[in-house]
Amino acid sequence: MVSVMGRLLLVLITATAVNAQAPQPSADAKTIGKAKLALSPVELLGGRLTVRVPLGATIQARQVSIMAAPESAEHESRVVFDAGQERLVLMVNELFAFAGQDLERDVKESVAQWGGKYKIEPLRLPINGLKAVAVTPMNDPDHSRGDDATFVDGIFVESEDRTIQSLDLFVNAAAEKDLKGCKTIARQILLSVAPGKRKLQLAAGERRLFAYSEDLEISMVVPKDTVSTMQAGPDFLVHRLIALGRLRSDAGSMLIYIGGHPGYEPGAKKGKGMMFGKEVEWRSLGREEGEGLQTLYKLPIPGKRNLQAHIIIRAPNDPQLKALRAAAESLKLVKRHDSQQK
Repeated sequence: MVSVMGRLLLVLITATAVNAQAPQPSADAKTIGKAKLALSPVELLGGRLTVRVPLGATIQARQVSIMAAPESAEHESRVVFDAGQERLVLMVNELFAFAGQDLERDVKESVAQWGGKYKIEPLRLPINGLKAVAVTPMNDPDHSRGDDATFVDGIFVESEDRTIQSLDLFVNAAAEKDLKGCKTIARQILLSVAPGKRKLQLAAGERRLFAYSEDLEISMVVPKDTVSTMQAGPDFLVHRLIALGRLRSDAGSMLIYIGGHPGYEPGAKKGKGMMFGKEVEWRSLGREEGEGLQTLYKLPIPGKRNLQAHIIIRAPNDPQLKALRAAAESLKLVKRHDSQQK
């Protein structure tokens, strides 16, 4: 089963993200430093942001195990540009966190965990709708975020809904030889970032979750400032509910695995609850998994699939735990919206 993320923090990119495959020429430019940006931007994070990237750059998900699920596009976007043996990778992450009154201070507190030395300062973008803080390495080449990947430049942006996204640019060893040219194109890319059309759904209310059925789907009621995302594996789904808090704060989350092979290892018995109109048994998580609750429920969905729902809740305090448990116990099967319209 996909590992559970109690809280989404900054993603520390390893060399695997840059050197996952041998670079293949994708543009006329023979070096990254001589690349030109395309006129039309590409969408990132499922449409949350747009950015202009070099001509020939492509969006490629990070490689994962054959039995694992690629990261949801709502969580992460990866753009790859190859020029000869040189490779540049743009990693974009939705941090599922709110900015405070001082974005620059928030960024400094987060970057302090990276280990390298960085110049952190506000960056004025040529388009309205985003606030930005740049993070520039002070020691070149900077390998503090990956063994072989060189961190070139990055920014944190605050969207109009106060949520924060990060954009980081890395190059491989071949491109590092022209670090000045890489920095020039990297800053051009970062200055082109703009708001996308999609907004996070932050209001309290009903969410609908896909469950491998043409007629049925899962309905649940979530509290305010709780985001729902989906990750699709080869034969399973993972829905996540993420309670947004301040950057680097410990916030609650819920994972709903839907498939035939849940990794359910119940801890001590915790008590009874109601879910999908039936009584369920809440159990604690295993000793190595930390604090939280979990339960397993066989979904009565017609078809050949033996679908089970494994629900896992993690929360740093009792109020968040109760709120997420209430959301879990609101789960029910309902007719799909589109099937009702047929």
